[in-house]
Amino acid sequence: WHLLQMIWVGVSSYATVAPAIFLPIYFISSIAALTAFRILMVRVYEHTESLFLVIIMHASYIFSTLFVFASPIKGVPFLIYSCAFTAALWIVVAFVIKHGGFKKVVLVK
Repeated sequence: WHLLQMIWVGVSSYATVAPAIFLPIYFISSIAALTAFRILMVRVYEHTESLFLVIIMHASYIFSTLFVFASPIKGVPFLIYSCAFTAALWIVVAFVIKHGGFKKVVLVK
């Protein structure tokens, strides 16, 4: 599913940037963003053991990026947005890991 989305958005968003330059940068940025978000989802699941919370996280990610399908920005500004978003996710991942992550809480039943 994500590969099809990346192809669709990539092909419709390159504008004046050569596809040979735009597409590899966009695909790498998208894969890096998905990886960072997956790390955060796994950390949340490990901490809470709540599949519902992880589903909500995934849904919020999808809904917050829906505008990308009909993005008002294209070309270089779109690449800047994509790379900045990816960098922001990795900063959050680094912060979580540096500060001990979401340490597993053992619930006494």
